[in-house]
Amino acid sequence: MNTTILDVMLPDIDGFSLAKNLAMNYPKLPFIFLSARSLKIDVLKGFSLGAVDYLKNPIDEEELVARIKAILSRLQPSPREE
Repeated sequence: MNTTILDVMLPDIDGFSLAKNLAMNYPKLPFIFLSARSLKIDVLKGFSLGAVDYLKNPIDEEELVARIKAILSRLQPSPREE
């Protein structure tokens, strides 16, 4: 299983629009926002689009890796589900 990390502020398309497209085309693909945009309205919009987490810059790299691992471990099927 993979996960995608998005920023709200991208050069050609905003991350919210990209998240909406991802959710429509790949509904099982988990995504995380990692952005300097930290207003409550941005965080809530990210979650309403289906983000599994919304992290605010700056973030410690070890914390980012730990969060990604935690998300991926929750998404791994248990042996009984395979």
